[in-house]
Amino acid sequence: MKQRHAFYLPALAIACLFAAIDGARADTNYWLGVDSNWFNDGNWSLGAWPGAGQDVVVTNCARGILLTNSTASLASFRITNNTMTFSNWNTFLAATNVTIWDGGKFTMPFAFTDSQMSNRIHVICGDFTLEPGAQILGDERGYAKANGPGKGVSSGGSGGSGGGGHAGIGGRGSVVCAGGNSCGSLTAPLDPGSGGGSYGGSAIGAGGGAVRIDAAGAVTIDGT
Repeated sequence: MKQRHAFYLPALAIACLFAAIDGARADTNYWLGVDSNWFNDGNWSLGAWPGAGQDVVVTNCARGILLTNSTASLASFRITNNTMTFSNWNTFLAATNVTIWDGGKFTMPFAFTDSQMSNRIHVICGDFTLEPGAQILGDERGYAKANGPGKGVSSGGSGGSGGGGHAGIGGRGSVVCAGGNSCGSLTAPLDPGSGGGSYGGSAIGAGGGAVRIDAAGAVTIDGT
């Protein structure tokens, strides 16, 4: 069992705490941002990374959060003016209520190849709220160019390469560079987007990342 212990905050860490808010519970755990690791006890105001039933508040600290494994089942999670990066396909954030405030962002690492670890944003919650000014960013965070089950046909540079396929066939780039085959589901997509074909040495063409929100309650999307 993980030992939870007393922890004394240095002045710099205290300065990074979110200002006291009305109704904050005694077991509210604030992100301090000593480094980016969620599971480093020193990053949290209660001296241990968040346990089941806690309220978690993340605000504008020097560092964002890298979440490499799934969280405990939290009472609530709120983030503003900071970024949480989800790493590893099986990682998820679990909380009864999840709110991304203005300036808050969920994202994932950049594109991966067929032989690398895949990533996605996965949230399991009751209610989910994306406030105005908040963001979930998955652009170019799926399969890298020329990778994925629906990858487009690559071009040597004499014509456009084929676009990545997903629920439909990717766009044709030239007579010899077809788009990628369709894969996955149109109505219930689960997989990351496949990359388009490579074009010479170009690094563009990665597919979009996968975002999954499993919400048992209300979902409010007012952000991007």
